Amino acid sequence: MACEVAGRSRYYKATGNTRTDSFSFDESYLDVSIHETATGYWVEDTITADGIDVRLQFGVALQWHTSPILGLGIQPVNQNQRRPGYLDALKQQGKITGRFCSLYNHMTPNTTGEIVLGGVDASKFQGKLAVWERMRIPGEVDAPSVRISNGTGRFKGPYENPGKPLAVVDPLARSLFIPNNMYTELIATLGAYGLQKNEFNNLALPCDRNYSPDDVIELSFGETVIKIQFNHLKGIELNNSLGLCELSVFPTETVLNITKQWSFVLGGPFFRAAYTVLGVDINSTGIGILNPNPLGRDIIELGGSFGTSLDRIQGGDSSPPSPPANSEPGGPLSSGGIAGVVVAVVFVLITAVGFVFFLRRKKNIPEIPSPEGYPSELSPDVRPTSELEAKSALPVSHELSVSSTTAYELEANTSR
Repeated sequence: MACEVAGRSRYYKATGNTRTDSFSFDESYLDVSIHETATGYWVEDTITADGIDVRLQFGVALQWHTSPILGLGIQPVNQNQRRPGYLDALKQQGKITGRFCSLYNHMTPNTTGEIVLGGVDASKFQGKLAVWERMRIPGEVDAPSVRISNGTGRFKGPYENPGKPLAVVDPLARSLFIPNNMYTELIATLGAYGLQKNEFNNLALPCDRNYSPDDVIELSFGETVIKIQFNHLKGIELNNSLGLCELSVFPTETVLNITKQWSFVLGGPFFRAAYTVLGVDINSTGIGILNPNPLGRDIIELGGSFGTSLDRIQGGDSSPPSPPANSEPGGPLSSGGIAGVVVAVVFVLITAVGFVFFLRRKKNIPEIPSPEGYPSELSPDVRPTSELEAKSALPVSHELSVSSTTAYELEANTSR
């Protein structure tokens, strides 16, 4: 699959660079039968995304047993400061003042999403963000309390998590993983909504059936309540699945020991209801209520001496934000240096084996295997496919495909 993806994305070809500076990557995890390997050579080149240039060193794989990836470096591993990740390079070269990545609607099919590097877009969420700082990794938050709709205006719950009181936001996960007691109640509820098994023996909902926007799963993070519509629990429609879309929810216990790790893995449907900010500098995370019908943009810089604190930002509503002085939509970014906004949902994926997007290959984080028979993003065997595309100010946006797996950042050990 990696070769197919790389061929479709077109291979990166270095010009005028030596191939004598080689690299090799080999990593095995809790399951010693799983090895991610790549060999090739180091190269330094200018990477351009939405008109923002940054000099970057990365390994170009000539042989690999993994999906090729050039990611954002939100949770870097095997990293040497002499070869910084993408966010690090942007900050070092003055393109952004803080290593932040904000995600809007990047999991919604057939529509545009947005990624802001170095800031947030306040027009894309409502009210204030719930903020966690100095956690173990970016994306880690307190586990939410959960209620499940049982018809308009009626709810089951609230359910408190029975395991470790932590959740993790995973930008690559196309599914939502919740504790088994909540999953059982959800499955019982969805029986009245046409839930059945497809020919692959996986639970699925009719793709063409629309449910009331009031039929939701509520995840409460204090005063911030994320409402995930039942309509958004419908995942992919596999070939020959007879109009059934696989359910994008699984019990956490099938893939994780929740007494030692997280009780929730927040992916897929979560991102269609929540605006998320990941901060690398102090392992911070912000979660806000997604604004489904924003007008315009309201980019706010994060980090640096003059950056706004994440917990002080007030989200917008459906009215157009006031444009900053001397600026126009699509014009130059503010002097603080927001690296950019991605408005086309296409993930940076090339044959260069690059920087890890998120937390999948951290040694002290257990591997999350895929539920049997399901091509999950948490599987070690597959990974989302996409192409490199740049469309507006430094946004590196992406489209997450039917299947996905772990990404990682290459070890860096030589100077520029």
